[in-house]
Amino acid sequence: MRYLRFALFVALLGLPAAVLTSGMVSAQNTEDPLATCEDEGTGTFWNGVCKPVPFDPAVIPQPIPGFERLQPYAVAFMKEANGSPEVGATRRIGNTEFMVVIVKQGEFALDVGTIDNVGEIGNVVVSSPSGKLAKLTETNVDGVTEFNETGEDFDCVFSCAILPDTPVLLKEGDVAFAKPGAICLWCLLHGKVAGVGTPVAGGVIGGLEVLALLETDDTQSFSWIQSWNTPEEGLASTPTALATGPSAIRALAFNPGGTRCKGG
Repeated sequence: MRYLRFALFVALLGLPAAVLTSGMVSAQNTEDPLATCEDEGTGTFWNGVCKPVPFDPAVIPQPIPGFERLQPYAVAFMKEANGSPEVGATRRIGNTEFMVVIVKQGEFALDVGTIDNVGEIGNVVVSSPSGKLAKLTETNVDGVTEFNETGEDFDCVFSCAILPDTPVLLKEGDVAFAKPGAICLWCLLHGKVAGVGTPVAGGVIGGLEVLALLETDDTQSFSWIQSWNTPEEGLASTPTALATGPSAIRALAFNPGGTRCKGG
């Protein structure tokens, strides 16, 4: 039933805006939630990544019973991934909600993980305005995952599935759709300041907008926030929304390991 509702939601993404807005309430934001960083991560994980900040939600009361809101979050990055322990990267966790991730600032390596070396094609789908995605190689040296561009692209004229353990480079305007339980690592490889193009010390140099499908009004139940709040723990607590079902099983079965990464 859960995946049936998920499929219905994905189907709705293709409906005309007029159909959706008749049952959707959304608020207009005048301030840029990525302009500042209120809480910068300093722990083992999420180092240099600011705590996700919720802002006005897009409420979808119907026609999907059980789903309460598509909650947007701003996730600012203060540091590039440079090979230092877990700097400039999110954390691999397996208890995630369905989410849409939009690259707003900078360039990110997206690596879709597996459980017990088994991955599912279609866990993450990407849409790119450029119609192509740069392929990355992944090399592990002394516990550091280094991503390098291969000089090759693959066509993504329309939405395309990202293969497990096949990292790609996502640029500003690219959008990733991840189903519940998808294990993803986001590393900021190339930071910038909006409108300037060069990083400024102490400033926000990268940003993601994440829209998570929550089954509760508690914005702090978001899996990324729970993981950010417990950077030293082995695995983030399972959100209430995912306490049962396949995603909870994934969370228990997956050992997140490290997230040390850098760009070549």
